[in-house]
Amino acid sequence: MFDRIATRYDFLNRMLSFRQDVIWRKRMARYLPDGERLRVLDVATGTADQIFSLLRHAPRVDKAVGVDMAEKMLEVGRAKATERGLTDRVTLRTGDAARIPEPDGLYDAVTISFGIRNTVDVVQALGEMRRVLRPG
Repeated sequence: MFDRIATRYDFLNRMLSFRQDVIWRKRMARYLPDGERLRVLDVATGTADQIFSLLRHAPRVDKAVGVDMAEKMLEVGRAKATERGLTDRVTLRTGDAARIPEPDGLYDAVTISFGIRNTVDVVQALGEMRRVLRPG
């Protein structure tokens, strides 16, 4: 379904949430851990709006990776990264929240926005997010 609406997804999010999605994403930056040069993983990243918001509102984020099962959503996100000159800081790849294709303990923070509602096994997905977090 998300591949079919990929080019309209951002517009639909803004319209259906009355632009609250923008506020929610901005607020997420407040919850990042202390530190510099943070590595962040965004699960179910879609068109990577959460990543772009974090890069804008939390300059201490150095690198961000987004994973999503919908390749066409990722294509939209990659185009946005190119337009914004962020391809050196943003990587978007196909991946499942229940089997995150990343090594253990690599990330300082893991985020997920609306995608949690689409995970088949929330407990499994949360366990995977914890697995890829840096200890401590």
